[in-house]
Amino acid sequence: MNQLKIILLMFCGLLLSIAAVAKDGRNLAVKESSSAGKRIALVIGNGNYQADNLPKLANPTHDAEDIAKVLRGFGFEVIQKKDLSKEEMDTAITDFGRKISDSDAALFYFAGHGLQLKGRNYLMPVNAKIESEARVPYESIDVNLILDEMDNGKSRANIVMLDACRNNPISGKFRTGTTRGLAAISSPPQGTVIVYATDPGNVAADGAGRNGLFTAGLLTAFKGNDLSLHGVLVRTSKEVEVASDKKQTPYINGPAILQEEFHFDQGTQQASLESIPVPSTIKKEIEIEQESWESVRDSGNIEAIQEYVKQYPKGRFVGQARILITTLKKVPQKNVESAATHDGLPLSMDNETALWTEAQKGNSREDYQAYLGQYPKGKYVALAKARLKKFEDEVAKQAKQEREAIALQVSQAKAEALKQEQDAWESASGIASLESYQGYLNDYPNGRFATLAQGRVAKLQKEASQQAEQQSAWSKANGIASIASYQSYINDYPNGQYARLAQERIVKLQESQQAALQAAARQKQLEEEAAQAARREQAARLEQAERQRQQAAIAAISPVMLRIPGKNYELGKYHVTRGEFAKFVSDTRYDAGISCWVWIGKWEQQSGRSWRDPGFAQEDNHPVACVNWNDAQAYVDWLSKKTGRQYRLPVEEEWEYACQGGSKTEYCGGDNLDAVGWYWDNSGKHTHPVGQKQANGYGLYDMTGNVLQ
Repeated sequence: MNQLKIILLMFCGLLLSIAAVAKDGRNLAVKESSSAGKRIALVIGNGNYQADNLPKLANPTHDAEDIAKVLRGFGFEVIQKKDLSKEEMDTAITDFGRKISDSDAALFYFAGHGLQLKGRNYLMPVNAKIESEARVPYESIDVNLILDEMDNGKSRANIVMLDACRNNPISGKFRTGTTRGLAAISSPPQGTVIVYATDPGNVAADGAGRNGLFTAGLLTAFKGNDLSLHGVLVRTSKEVEVASDKKQTPYINGPAILQEEFHFDQGTQQASLESIPVPSTIKKEIEIEQESWESVRDSGNIEAIQEYVKQYPKGRFVGQARILITTLKKVPQKNVESAATHDGLPLSMDNETALWTEAQKGNSREDYQAYLGQYPKGKYVALAKARLKKFEDEVAKQAKQEREAIALQVSQAKAEALKQEQDAWESASGIASLESYQGYLNDYPNGRFATLAQGRVAKLQKEASQQAEQQSAWSKANGIASIASYQSYINDYPNGQYARLAQERIVKLQESQQAALQAAARQKQLEEEAAQAARREQAARLEQAERQRQQAAIAAISPVMLRIPGKNYELGKYHVTRGEFAKFVSDTRYDAGISCWVWIGKWEQQSGRSWRDPGFAQEDNHPVACVNWNDAQAYVDWLSKKTGRQYRLPVEEEWEYACQGGSKTEYCGGDNLDAVGWYWDNSGKHTHPVGQKQANGYGLYDMTGNVLQ
């Protein structure tokens, strides 16, 4: 049997079972068994989270308990766990992978926190401490590892249910961007049904009651009549949409045929294809009549007893039935209002009788099956089964007639084939030529006269060979027209009619071969020269591209510098920005510390502050703050090394000269402080993008304000 994987990434829960289906009209026997096969489930509910950035969850342990109970009802051996650490989850999953080897079904269920990172999904143990994006793979469980473990177990059906789509405050802080909910699996295993509690990238409600919204809807769906995968998913989706006011819609992706054919209500019965002997069939019909009579005998229902008589007019209990009908007619019937009807049915008729009456009117297999589906233990069950048995007998009779007709057609076809072969042989032997016998063998290689035809073909071929042996050899050599074929002719017939001509053609072919070899050698030389030229050109292009890349990289980090008039140095046109400093930190992993001096009416050194978080919001085009002299010196050293140019920090005299900008103003760049700089009163108490205020006389910006120098 091919391995079948059904992976339900039920970001709030789903499971599947397999129902046996009869594919043809053969007799079927229903075997009673105490087990539907080895079915293993690992159910984990994590709610008691310990980290501050992973809130505790009220529902997961309840969700896991309720799902475990349902799975046991479906015949699963359930391993139930709650509030597991990373190590405990690893152990449980590994043990689970060993236990499910060659099982009929393996199911993994998890309820708790989960998140996506770069397209991969992770489940959170209760002791997870996610302080950064880089820690996620080490502190959590990768869903793909669970899928691999189950795949290695080679269970006939793999089911994964993840109620892990709740929102959490971690993912929004990742530098890769906001990652709400869980991610869709881009390449799920073949034969996989994927179900999320809500759309990928969305989040599902934890639920105000005992269960999350999706699990609550799922548990409700399990109580319905349609327990096919499709039926359960449709019912669950409706329940979730209603409960969430359409804010949450489950996501379903997978082959429709799996959703239609697989059922949860596997139960304790299995259908097996077994031939049932005729005596057993007769016995079964007698038993069916017995059950029919027993079901109506004590019902007190005249219509039911009359139905038995109609069904079995020559039955063993017909006499008793007619006496019972006569007796019941003499007894006043209670609650009978024959005059009051609706659509031809008495209004007082109970629902089951009404359905049975309509089923009889339709008189089809589907109608009787519908009645049995709604009333599996109803008072007309035996009659319905008897009707179905007649339909089955009719189908069997029709199948037998079809088989007999096919057998007759096969017999007639065989007779016609024998006649055609006899005619073909008589025609071939009448002509008695090589072609006629060979034609017969082509049409009938294993025919009744094949051996005889082969003998006659061999005889005719030998005669033809003796008559034209030399001509045949030359035709063969000339047809191939190669040195070897002509030489073979000369070897067999050194004094033959065509020996001289064959020698001449050998000489010409040798000359042609030599010329071809020389031409091929020259062509190979030209191709090698062209390839070498192409390699040199490619190397030159790569070298040029590398130079351009290096120049672009240098340009990307090089600050705009301005020559200071009258001086032999240049000064940066703008402050070093937060983005420029970030490139330095990213390239060198430089540690600038987590404290800096902050003005709060006085200068005070505060911890927890850094250039990344100076205490106010910044963009990359803001001047970098919370860096000291050592940080600045490390930055210019890195800049010099990366660009090949010499950078340094200005001394006090150089900065003051450049600040004046060639004029005697109160501030660097002018006398109007608001025009030239950001300061406490006009800045909103935070930095602003560089270069927004008026430059000084040398074209330098923000020489006054924005950040302290």
